[in-house]
Amino acid sequence: MNPVQVFRESAKLSQRALADRCGCSQPTIAAIEAGGKTNVHLAQRIAAALDQPVSALFPLDDAGQPGLPEAAAACRAIEQAVTGTEPRPDVFGEPEPSHPAPSTEARQGVA
Repeated sequence: MNPVQVFRESAKLSQRALADRCGCSQPTIAAIEAGGKTNVHLAQRIAAALDQPVSALFPLDDAGQPGLPEAAAACRAIEQAVTGTEPRPDVFGEPEPSHPAPSTEARQGVA
């Protein structure tokens, strides 16, 4: 789940209600929750409507990668509480579990 969706659902708001609070359309909120980009002005309005810092809803570091582990952890906890399920570990940009590279023998087919 996208952090905007997680916080919106925890606030018991529909996409339409959030859109009305932000002065945008419901399809715009749906697009953002689906991973679409937004401008800084709308990001600020969404954050204000959800009473959250922009960084909690759009957690990016200087390299444009998901950051702020504490915000991601908070989002995961809220997602779990709202949905009653375990969130996927990669939702907030955390790396998938690494798998060791095959040994030279395995790559060459040597047992």
